[in-house]
Amino acid sequence: MRSLEQKWMHFNPDMEKEYKCNVYPEALKWGVTKWIAWFHETGLTCLKQDFKKGISKCGKEYHQKMRKKLNVWHKKYLDEWCKQEWKERENRYFKSWRKWAVHTDQDYWVKLAHYNRWAERIRSEHKEWTDNLKAIENNCNEWVNWKKEKNEFYKQWLQTFTKQWITDEQWNTWNKERKEYMLTKNQTQQKRQPKNQLQRSLQPKKNGKK
Repeated sequence: MRSLEQKWMHFNPDMEKEYKCNVYPEALKWGVTKWIAWFHETGLTCLKQDFKKGISKCGKEYHQKMRKKLNVWHKKYLDEWCKQEWKERENRYFKSWRKWAVHTDQDYWVKLAHYNRWAERIRSEHKEWTDNLKAIENNCNEWVNWKKEKNEFYKQWLQTFTKQWITDEQWNTWNKERKEYMLTKNQTQQKRQPKNQLQRSLQPKKNGKK
């Protein structure tokens, strides 16, 4: 919240690009009433966008961290459960039997029943494991509670910040900083112009076609 607060306490030269909304140069003519109306109608919407982006970024980072942990657990599942000697021996047997089984075998139907139970157990184990991984990743209590706390804190912070921004007439700081920004920008452009003109004058002229 501190970085968000600092951002909105100062002039943002990239505001139009970032939020698709125009403030300057029209805002230079605004009075107190117009600034307050703009902040309530547009400024708060932009602030909420910033908050959502921040939450989304935290969510991506959290889920990336969770996926790394889940991959460790998945490897442990494969190493400690799926690769047990008796289980690998059982898997080899039924895979081989399914490939080479013949209907003329007098025990075919008995073996088929065992095979079906084995195949169903394998599918069930895999589904249960993947479902658990998805549930942990998407509905982890740690993430849900953190997000809930941040949302509640943000609502209170937004009310306090709005009151402070209007009481301090923060738009005066914006106007002052924009003036300084535009002055520096114009000076930089003026310094570049003679250099560009010199470069163009040194370029060889192309002869026109006759």
